[in-house]
Amino acid sequence: AVFILALNETIVVAMPDGQVESAPGRSATIKLVDLAGSERVNDTGAKGDRFKEAVAINQSLSTLGLVIDRLTDKKTNLAPPYRGSELTKLLKDSFGGNSKTTMVATIGPSEQFREQTVHTLNYAAKARCIVNTPTINEDPRAAELRRAREELEEVKRQLDQARNQSSARVEDLEKELQSVAERMHAEREERARNEERMKEKEAELERIAMRHAALEREMEEAEARAQKELEERQQELEKRQAEMDAWRARLDQQMKDTEMELRKKELEMVEKQADAEAQFEERQQQMLAEANARELELAERTAQIERDLEAKEAQHKAAAEAAAAAAKAREDELREMEARQQRELEAAKAAAAAREAAIAEQERQQRAAAEEAARQLAEKEAKQRADAEAAAKALAEREEQQRRAAEEAAAAAKAREEALAAQEAEQHAAAEKAAAELQEREARQRAEAAAAMKALAEKETAHAAAAEAAAQAAREREARLAELEEQRKADAEAAA
Repeated sequence: AVFILALNETIVVAMPDGQVESAPGRSATIKLVDLAGSERVNDTGAKGDRFKEAVAINQSLSTLGLVIDRLTDKKTNLAPPYRGSELTKLLKDSFGGNSKTTMVATIGPSEQFREQTVHTLNYAAKARCIVNTPTINEDPRAAELRRAREELEEVKRQLDQARNQSSARVEDLEKELQSVAERMHAEREERARNEERMKEKEAELERIAMRHAALEREMEEAEARAQKELEERQQELEKRQAEMDAWRARLDQQMKDTEMELRKKELEMVEKQADAEAQFEERQQQMLAEANARELELAERTAQIERDLEAKEAQHKAAAEAAAAAAKAREDELREMEARQQRELEAAKAAAAAREAAIAEQERQQRAAAEEAARQLAEKEAKQRADAEAAAKALAEREEQQRRAAEEAAAAAKAREEALAAQEAEQHAAAEKAAAELQEREARQRAEAAAAMKALAEKETAHAAAAEAAAQAAREREARLAELEEQRKADAEAAA
């Protein structure tokens, strides 16, 4: 089955004389073709009319396949047999001609139709390689008429745009001239303000110069005060140094007196210790002598008793026992006396040792007191020396700070003076530059205004010339359209 849909365009143009002319324009054709399947007669068993129909269908499809083969075969370069069947005649433009073609190939998934499926796929693959060259179908006179109408509309649009641009440009130039005049007026006012500021700057420079002179006087007075205070501080430091020297001399004298007293006490302690030792030795020797004397006396008495006992032994046997007892008692008494003397000797030794320990402890305490007094004296002297050094250091630091402050003040005054001079120079230069820029800007604005007026006049002349040229071109195109219309009428009459 084949369905054909034809589309034709008609161009209608309104002529300058009021008539309406029409001409054929573009055309297009839509073809919807449903190709029959390639059926084998032996498989279908068709007879009679169905057999003839199947043969015709297969012949048409075979011719179409041959056309596709010729179009895709680049080696033989043979002409496709479009006249071989009605189908190929109808589809001549669809394969390799002026057309855009879409082919849809249908296949079956069954194994029974495998051969037909492969044949259909090869058929579609070959058709896919065909290259068409589609072009727009349009009558040449209609195309020329279309272009003429488009050109006429473009000329009218350009003419309207030129008129609008001319009026807009005139308004822009008037606004620009007004803006230039306003800028010139504003710059004159700015120049007046700059001159006023220059006067204020000059007055400020005079005030700065006066302040600078006052600052220099203050600096001189500050230097004089600092010098005077420095001299006073130096005198005070010398006075304190003299006081410290006198105090140090007193401390040295006190140290010497203390050392003398300590030496005297040490000599007294040595003498007392020697006296104590001599008394102890004397007492010890005395006690030893008494003990020896008592021992000798005891020995003599014992010997006398023994002699008396031996002499009277014979006579006094009865009294011998009493004498022996008395002797024994005497001996016990002597032993007791000896023990007592021994205890007294040990007590004397203990008393001497205790006295010696007391003397040593007293000497240690005196030595510790002397050392503590010497340490306190040394600490006091070190503290006083540190205080004196700190006072001297603080005074030196203060003098250094005052000196640095004076130098910084002098440097600041000098820097301020230089800054004021530089500022004054910059202000003079800025004022001169501003005046020069203002003059240059006024000259440039005058030149711009003159150039703008000249450009406005040139633009108006150019727009007038462009409008005249556009009108002339429109008249020429209208004349050309009239000639084309007369030629078309003549061709129509000749054809009739």
